[in-house]
Amino acid sequence: MLKVFHKIVKKSIIEEYANQTPAIKASICTGEKAAGFLDQNNHFTELMLIKSEDDLLNFCKTYSVKKEQIKNIW
Repeated sequence: MLKVFHKIVKKSIIEEYANQTPAIKASICTGEKAAGFLDQNNHFTELMLIKSEDDLLNFCKTYSVKKEQIKNIW
């Protein structure tokens, strides 16, 4: 049996958000926090719900972001 190999080229997660600013969007009413990225037009792309410090560390590790780089928005 012969297999045909197709190379699928996908951008890595880090490359996809390289030009964007990491941010945490917090709700004033509920206190719910979501981590994601802000683009140049200040459009927020939500990627992860932050319930604890472990979730924040997981976000930082997954997207190669330092906690000091994260901007807080309301």
